[in-house]
Amino acid sequence: MPGFVADPRDHLAAADLFLLASAWEGLPRAVLEATAAGLPAVVRNTGWASDLEWARSVRALPANSSAAVFADAIQELLLKRPRVPSLPRAFTLQGMLTDLTRLYDELIGAPRHERGSVTPRRRGRRHRR
Repeated sequence: MPGFVADPRDHLAAADLFLLASAWEGLPRAVLEATAAGLPAVVRNTGWASDLEWARSVRALPANSSAAVFADAIQELLLKRPRVPSLPRAFTLQGMLTDLTRLYDELIGAPRHERGSVTPRRRGRRHRR
């Protein structure tokens, strides 16, 4: 293992599968990066995996899974699942910008016809509260 790398894309591109067997994680960014690279992933579900229900290429195993259960899941994913990038739109840059813009528009009370625009507003325009 190389340890920390600033840009893991080359390592992910060379891999066949991503495995995360940590005993505890928040929502690990590494799984999102692997999924974005199109890697199938086998992870230990320590509470966060329900956040990845959209990712058909992520196989979340119970927290008490044995090495044999991990091995079976790895084999299944390698044999059955094609490598296709599968991040949902909400996790793409455009999706995040759109969602954030909608949130700010709602908070400042922008008229409906102006909501959802990701283009910057002109300077000098004041919004009423």
